[in-house]
Amino acid sequence: MAKINDKIEKSFKIRRYTLLRYLNALLFFMCLHWSIGLFVYEKYLQLLIPVIIMVLILVTVKDQYASFTDKKVDISRSKKIYFIIVIGLLLVAFVSISNYKIFFPYLGQRMYFYIIYFLMIVIAVSLYIKSKKIYENTDSTYKKYIEVLDKDYSKIKNLKRK
Repeated sequence: MAKINDKIEKSFKIRRYTLLRYLNALLFFMCLHWSIGLFVYEKYLQLLIPVIIMVLILVTVKDQYASFTDKKVDISRSKKIYFIIVIGLLLVAFVSISNYKIFFPYLGQRMYFYIIYFLMIVIAVSLYIKSKKIYENTDSTYKKYIEVLDKDYSKIKNLKRK
């Protein structure tokens, strides 16, 4: 097994969590939009759900921040949090089927609710699936990393650029 450069190893580690970061940001800002709408309509009890989801997302971001450092990333906690978020969003969807105005009073038509909420559920499920793949080491970035480690680079000469 070959030893690879520390910078390349760090690059693999950062790349492994990139999709999670972007999806986290997207879901966070969708929940922020949702919470602002609930705040404007003075639905303070319903406001708890998007605020709790945003706090949970911030916990996962804190966990994944370790990929920038040399610390080990605790993806198992993030995976559990994403599962909780998916279950919470599905429960809200179940309650909102008959009356979407309970959680989305600022939306004018039911179709807007379906579109926005469908996107939120898809993002949350994608986060859970990606974190599960990372936890089980079946993601494509990890496979490439292992492939690079398994290659024998002793035959490659260092070529100087002119």
